[in-house]
Order: sequence, then C-alpha cells, then structure tokens
Amino acid sequence: MNDAIVKTTKLSWNSQRDIIKEDEYIMGSNDSDIFSPAFPSNKIFIGIMVKPDAIVVREDLYSGPGHEVGIWASVPMSCVIELKVQFDAVRDFKDDGDQIVNVYVKPSNKCSTRVIDDYKETITVLVIDVTTGRCTSRGDPHYNSYDGRNFDNYLAGDFVLHRSQNRSFEVHTRTWKCWDASCNCGVVVRENDDIVGVTRCHGRWGKAAPKVINFSYGKFADGISISIDHSGRRFVIYTPSGSRVVAKTSKWGMDIQLTVPGDDFGGNCRSLWSV
Repeated sequence: MNDAIVKTTKLSWNSQRDIIKEDEYIMGSNDSDIFSPAFPSNKIFIGIMVKPDAIVVREDLYSGPGHEVGIWASVPMSCVIELKVQFDAVRDFKDDGDQIVNVYVKPSNKCSTRVIDDYKETITVLVIDVTTGRCTSRGDPHYNSYDGRNFDNYLAGDFVLHRSQNRSFEVHTRTWKCWDASCNCGVVVRENDDIVGVTRCHGRWGKAAPKVINFSYGKFADGISISIDHSGRRFVIYTPSGSRVVAKTSKWGMDIQLTVPGDDFGGNCRSLWSV
C-alpha cells in the first residue's frame, strides 16, 4: 500500500479497539484513495500437454524405432491420464507421395473440470513416402527391370533375380530349355530363415505340375504366406517385409513378378534387376 492514512480515531479510557469496515475502504474503488502496486500473476496453461506436437515417419524398415508422443494434463483432471502413443508408418506399396495426418487429442465428456466445447490438441504427423520397385521375368524370358530397362536371357541355369545388401532377402530362379531358348521353371524366395519356392523343374518340360516346397526348418515365421488362386496356376508368396513374388504358371514354365520396398534401392541390391 501507499503511505495514506486510512482512518484516525481516538480511543477513550474504556475503549480498546476500533473497526475499519471493509465496505468503506475498498482498495482502488472510487470512494477510496488506497491503492496497492499491481503485480502480474504467473501465466499457467490449463489443458492437455502434447510433446512433441509434430513428428516425421518413413515408410521403410530402417527409419528407427517408432516415435513416442507424451500426453498428459497440465492440472489434475479426472478425465485425462498420462500416457504415451507410438507412431509408425506402414508400408503401403503405393507411390502416392508424402502425406500429412493430423491426430487430435481431446478429453472425454465426463470431466471433473469444465472443458471448453470442441477443445482439442493436434499432433501433426508427416509420412514420407518410399518408392516401390516392381520388375518382371516373362516368357523365354524377357526381363523388365526396376528402372524400366528391357533385356532377355536365353540361358538355362540358376540365377539370382534379387539379393538385398542391407537385409536378409533374396529371390532365385531356375530356367530350363524350352523351344530354342529358355523359360522359368521355378522360383525360390528367402527372407531371414524362411525359404519357400514354387517349382515345376522336378519333371519333364511341359508335363510337371507346379508345387510349393518349404525349404525351411519347421514352420514359417509370422508374415510368410502363400496363396493359390482357384485355377491352381497363380501363386503369390508374401513376406514380413511386404515383398511379394507372383508366379503365374503355364505348360511351358512360369512368368514371375517381384515387388520390393524402396529399402533395396540406391545400390542396396545385387541381381539381374539391379538398379
């Protein structure tokens, strides 16, 4: 307060107290010249805390562990608890460009503290798209590489179609003589310790029926699967990394299509289809 005299009173011999009435001396009112200095209070955010509020994830295997986001209330609220959320990008094998996804965090309707209508905090997630590679080996056989080059291979034998340099994944094929050239008669896929193949190389050309062979020891790991269409001629091998090998069989042999993630690009693979 300032040094102003609020009230002067004289006490008699039998009076030991006097009263200052609050409604007569309200600080800063029009009827009073009593003022106190102004002191601003510390600002405090009341709501949901989100850190970090923006993250970047990639559609590949080597972007590191998932990104954790912490969410908690800045003041005690019965409707919000402290938790962590992990964000990972899922490889969709589509060349659809980078995507921005907004994730909203809001309290429930049952809160001990009154919450502004439609109150929410936002986490912005930028998903970096990763290129997908597709290549084919058709006919006797004609190859179309990841980067669009076309070439032929008329030799009979075993060939490495794809071998990743930074993960345990490779695809081999075997060709046999057909007509005056060669054709694919089998394909084998290995990812980690799982090895599976589709072949008709075990019989005579044009006579052997295609069959699936498990070269692994024991059961396949989670994520390895093989599908066969109703005709019994089209086989699809799926792997945990998302890589996919399609073998479409005919009497003379098979056409092969391979789809791999962008992890294997940039000098990270060695094969007939290397880029």
